[in-house]
Amino acid sequence: MITEDAFQVAYDGGARIITNSWGTAPPFNYYGGQSVDIDDFVYTHDDVLVLVAAGNQGQEPSYYDDDYFRSASGGDASIGSPAVSKNVLTVGAAETGKASPSTVAYFSSRGPTRDMRLKPEVCGPGMMVYAAEASGFAGKATCSVTRKAGTSMATPAVAGVAAMIR
Repeated sequence: MITEDAFQVAYDGGARIITNSWGTAPPFNYYGGQSVDIDDFVYTHDDVLVLVAAGNQGQEPSYYDDDYFRSASGGDASIGSPAVSKNVLTVGAAETGKASPSTVAYFSSRGPTRDMRLKPEVCGPGMMVYAAEASGFAGKATCSVTRKAGTSMATPAVAGVAAMIR
């Protein structure tokens, strides 16, 4: 419900594209409360686009369990909540920099979900991304940049493209 309430505040403030670079810890591939809340919100607000970072647990091998892919700590079926939500656009990380931008980054979480939906639906720049660097201290300004990697870097970039298209 916290997620749905936060989304409602953003929606009431005029937001129609909501980007989320957070997720839950394992178990992976779990469709639970946060995913249900987000799906309900998007279903009842059909003019909003919610983007969710896929997660960064894709580097580990997966195994089969109960006739579906399941991952102990990554690989196939390494997608987490709320990225498994049905009514969101899940964003993975593509290799960028010197690597091929058409290749999914090794760390990017991926599906299939338990009900065999493909995730992520889209990838954005997720390696060697330059971003503003916080000083880490309240009241201390900085103009520094840092280089980061992850689906949390890719998701806002894809949200920006969505805003330009919309």
